[in-house]
Amino acid sequence: MGHIRKCPTGISGLDEVLRGGFPAGKTTLAIGGPGCGKTILAARFLGHGAVDHDEPGVFVSFEETKEDLTGNLSGLRLGLNRALGENKLSIEHVPIAGSRITQAGDYTLDGFLAMLERWLSDIKAKRLVLDNLNSLLAQYKNSQNLRYELARVIAWTKQQGITTVITSELHDMSHHRFTMEEFATDCVILLDHRVQGQVSKRRMRVVKCRGSAHSADEFPFLISPDGLSVLPITSISLDFPSSNEFVSTGVAGLDQMLDGKGFYRGSTVMISGVAGTGKSTLAARIAEKTCAAGGRCLYLPFEEASSQIVRNMASVGIDLGRWIENGSLLTEPMRPTNFGLEEHLLRIHRLVDEFKPDTVVMDPITSFLPIGSEWDIRSMLTRLIDFFKMQGINTLMTCLVPGEYSPEQSMTEVSSIVDTWVVINYHRQSGERKRYIYVHKARGIAHSQGVWELLLSGKGPEVKPAKLEFGGAI
Repeated sequence: MGHIRKCPTGISGLDEVLRGGFPAGKTTLAIGGPGCGKTILAARFLGHGAVDHDEPGVFVSFEETKEDLTGNLSGLRLGLNRALGENKLSIEHVPIAGSRITQAGDYTLDGFLAMLERWLSDIKAKRLVLDNLNSLLAQYKNSQNLRYELARVIAWTKQQGITTVITSELHDMSHHRFTMEEFATDCVILLDHRVQGQVSKRRMRVVKCRGSAHSADEFPFLISPDGLSVLPITSISLDFPSSNEFVSTGVAGLDQMLDGKGFYRGSTVMISGVAGTGKSTLAARIAEKTCAAGGRCLYLPFEEASSQIVRNMASVGIDLGRWIENGSLLTEPMRPTNFGLEEHLLRIHRLVDEFKPDTVVMDPITSFLPIGSEWDIRSMLTRLIDFFKMQGINTLMTCLVPGEYSPEQSMTEVSSIVDTWVVINYHRQSGERKRYIYVHKARGIAHSQGVWELLLSGKGPEVKPAKLEFGGAI
């Protein structure tokens, strides 16, 4: 397969899926239902080209006037205003009901092509958007003539070397049939906006991209103030840096269980167990240790307010308040049911980009279960873990296991992708309930195979070899 020159879109994640962007000098079709983000995708493509690559563009709208279009997109950072100010963007409105399109005998696009040639020439355009082309094509009764006219437009833009994006509406996503636009264009992007379980979800898929490798999987995407973002694409490759440096957990006994060293820097640690076993306490200790060592920690509690966490952890000898005050620890409580999984993913990405933590704590990840299927949650967490690994961030996740389940179940199906998995459980001994802890797995670490005891007191969490013999499951 020969090398195909690509035209960057400026859309986070989409360029990675397309291995560089849209095919340069060719035509891409963005198709989907109303409100799925087609126009935003197209506008960002033009704004990015004009501002970041000195490639002027023309935006042709068959529905909205220039004023309506710029007004509707004014709340998004797409680069349009700057491009307009630098005369690198032209927005043209073609009213379908008007007489600007030549109609003599069979419908033709001769008049439209003449106008298009002038608009492109005026600013020496390299990029073109034809927004909602189906509004224009709906004027044609003869489907054979329709396809011929569409092919003329596409062939003409290719001759000019213009990278073109066409948007078209697809009203019934459940019964998607390939249209003539899809057959005629070189690249097809399918956008979908669905609601499942009262939660809004957006998905994007590259249906085809002639002559170029691309991912054909379905990816979540979001519409944010920065435009459209495909989230995230780090999981396409498993090319992560691997550190040989160890990070202490802050609990001497737990470090001893992990070959006396702790866990590898940049790895993912999961602590699972039933309610009240001390998962959050160990997570808080690791957060405190990160800050005490001069690092920064992002703490994402999904069930408690920051003030409640600070108060509760102070009772077991963990002072998180001092690190919040000096800026080393950022707590950002999130109620999982307030947003969909993609929105949480975007928020966490932004927090990491802004705060640049050494460690991220998510407590507990099982709080996401009400807002997505196990597959959706695993997909989201996999992408997060990949994102953290790419940046060498330590990841600590707690996982709540209901009492009726085995403590060695992760509930979110991510146990296979974590590097270190610590399990905590209760055991009744001589009328007293004790906490026991063991390392279920630790990749690359000669870890303890024994069951140790976890003690919680005002001096902080302690892990010691279990002194008593007992029977039954832990």
